Amino acid sequence: MNPRLTIAAAVATILSSLALFPLLMGGGWFVDGAGAVLTVALVGAAMRWRTLPVAVCLLATLAALFLYLNAMFAVHQSWAGLVPTRASVHHLAHLLTEATRVVSIYQPPVPATQGILLATTAGVGAIGALTDLLAVRLRRPALAGLPLLALFCVPLTTAAKPGGVGGTLVFSAGMAGYLALLSSDSRQRLPLWGHLVHPWHEEDQRGPDTRALSSAGRRIGAAAIAFALVLPLVVPGLKWHQIFPGSGDLNGPPGQQPGLPSPIVSLNQQLQERRPLTVLTYHSSVSQPPYFQIYVLDQLGANTWTLASPTATTPLTARGGLPAPPGLVASTHRSAVFEQVQVTSDLATSMGGSTYLPLPYPASSVTGVGDVWKVDRTTLMVYASDIDLASQHYKVAAVDVEPSQDQLEATRTPAPGSDQVDLNVPPSMKGLLSLARQVTRGSTTEFDKALALQQWFSESGKFTYSLSAPPPTSADILEQFLEQTRRGYCEHFAFAMAVLARLLGIPARVVVGYTAGSQLGNGEWQVTTSDAHAWPELYFQGAGWLRFEPTPGGTTQQLGQPTALPPLYTVPSIDSVSLPGRNIRPVPGHRAGSLTGNTGGNSTISRLNHEVGHQGATGNSAAHNGPGLPIGVIVLGVLVVLAVLPRAARSTARHLRWWRAHDDRGRAWAAWRELRDDLADYQFASRLSDTPRTLARRLAQLPGLSEPGLQALERVCLAAERAGYATSPSDSSSLRQDSATARRALAHASSLRTRLRALVLPASALAPFQAGFQHALDVFGWIDVASTAVWHLVSRRRRPVPRPHEAAPAAEHWGISV
Repeated sequence: MNPRLTIAAAVATILSSLALFPLLMGGGWFVDGAGAVLTVALVGAAMRWRTLPVAVCLLATLAALFLYLNAMFAVHQSWAGLVPTRASVHHLAHLLTEATRVVSIYQPPVPATQGILLATTAGVGAIGALTDLLAVRLRRPALAGLPLLALFCVPLTTAAKPGGVGGTLVFSAGMAGYLALLSSDSRQRLPLWGHLVHPWHEEDQRGPDTRALSSAGRRIGAAAIAFALVLPLVVPGLKWHQIFPGSGDLNGPPGQQPGLPSPIVSLNQQLQERRPLTVLTYHSSVSQPPYFQIYVLDQLGANTWTLASPTATTPLTARGGLPAPPGLVASTHRSAVFEQVQVTSDLATSMGGSTYLPLPYPASSVTGVGDVWKVDRTTLMVYASDIDLASQHYKVAAVDVEPSQDQLEATRTPAPGSDQVDLNVPPSMKGLLSLARQVTRGSTTEFDKALALQQWFSESGKFTYSLSAPPPTSADILEQFLEQTRRGYCEHFAFAMAVLARLLGIPARVVVGYTAGSQLGNGEWQVTTSDAHAWPELYFQGAGWLRFEPTPGGTTQQLGQPTALPPLYTVPSIDSVSLPGRNIRPVPGHRAGSLTGNTGGNSTISRLNHEVGHQGATGNSAAHNGPGLPIGVIVLGVLVVLAVLPRAARSTARHLRWWRAHDDRGRAWAAWRELRDDLADYQFASRLSDTPRTLARRLAQLPGLSEPGLQALERVCLAAERAGYATSPSDSSSLRQDSATARRALAHASSLRTRLRALVLPASALAPFQAGFQHALDVFGWIDVASTAVWHLVSRRRRPVPRPHEAAPAAEHWGISV
């Protein structure tokens, strides 16, 4: 067997598997894949203890991989938790079928379901088995790069777009692993030029010392890798390629429709962000702006909602006019909304490379974006195929629909001729019809049923907002959310209410975008990734598509989505509600939708509580943040610390050196090391091979040294000589003073520039950092050291210990008494 190549092959496979990070959510799959690779490596190493056919070795590693997968993903169906059974095999097949379904629904990154984890772990393990076979058993490490390359090619065949820095690090890690594999093989061949190396046995013989040559080769390889990585990033003609995203067009040639994004995955990722990113800012003409629509999911499949490809499209007119919103009649009461929107560079990244424009619904015109945009007449989604959303600045005019109570309650059936696709419900979800009827018992109109659904979700204590709930990627998960766990976030609430509405005969769809965000003052608003949201829209004749809000709102004391506010036409009427310094009363002739002021919550009272909490939070935030330190002061402080650090390290090393010296011999060696460091600091030439007497003779010939300083140097050298060669060291009571005198003499004999450099950047303090940095670059040397240590440990355990009666003849042969 060859432990060095085995370890190198396993490490190369694990590092290459990092290329799969853009494809999956989370990082648990990486640990499972690494475990599969290590299992395959151990079994492959065991199969090489004896000479066995190649096919037997491959089958053994694949069998070990299957046992590992069975133990990891079908432990409850296995005998004793390990031995595969028919039930465990059937469960693994079911998980693979689930993985195929998830891949067909989602674009990268896909959620890390059990099926996805199984498929990924099996793929990485199979690559590890093939790499181990080629690199170690067949001794073809260069050919082993082909299966490793397959791991890199998988993301390139999908819509995954890793970031520039992330792609660079992943590529560098994979190439480092592959070159480490080549280096480990060459390390054994280099001392044995002209000799046949057995494929799986190390020859226990001494050869020429090639460590320096190997280290030089590794550093040349590292420099070549760095040059190859940096060159495409700095040469304009080579900047765009598939490994590192550049400024090229990610969406295909101009005029081509962009690929459908994965709104649900991007929404989940944004809500999981620990530090929210600002995606857009805007100025609004109203006190409570509408939500920003980006994607409309109107296709309900067997398991989840998906984005349909825009079909009924029309170019955006020269004046930015949009088609009339479906179903909205002129008699419906509405108010005008005008907004100036500034998109940041984080929007496209957060929304999975989106080229869909965030707009309030329904928008009537958009100006300032150019003439390459298209509009879907059914959903009013505005998109383009070759536009960078970063730094887009545009103006939008929209309407805030405020239907009257009589108009909404008069709507009893879908609009004549409406597309029945908005009423389709797959058979897997029709079992929820009884629940929908139970929730809306007593409601006589479609709008009353919609209000009952929203009120049922927002009723206190019934549902809990939680980002840790599994994504609603199947009918089973949605059913568990409604009837068992009742824990989820906006996706769960929006999906569930839209499904229940369709079951009751109300056309429904799901919209993904952003809430209105947080108010900054003077009509300015800010929207961050934490404001990413999904909500249901229900269709009513005359009013068109109306937004509902089943997701619980929240404050700093409650779990929920703080900026998720129900529309005013869904809030029950009240006579009056008082706030400190103001009164809010319903306008005669209208429902609570006519309330003036900025309110929020899942009922009128909760909306007002939210406003008070939001105002208090804003005030506390302003008081807490206050004027911070200028960035210049912070940078100056960092520079001062970096300037003082070498001098502090040198002084600390000197004090520790004298503190550890407890006797004459120890103080003599401390003075000697101090002298060598002082010579390095003041740039006086010295060699490591110099004896104390030789160094003293050379220093006596230096010009500029004072007589007291020269005598102190001679006493230090004499003390070091006696400590190293004499039976008893000399008296050391004055050595520390002599060391200081010698240092002052060396400084006096140096130039002003040298003295300043010794004061700020002493060479003796920087030498360990330089050596450490040099060793850090030699990453392949670390692998050699680790693999050599493991090999020696294994060899020592395998080597038989000679018995006394067997060792005596050999010892007598060399004239040694035993």
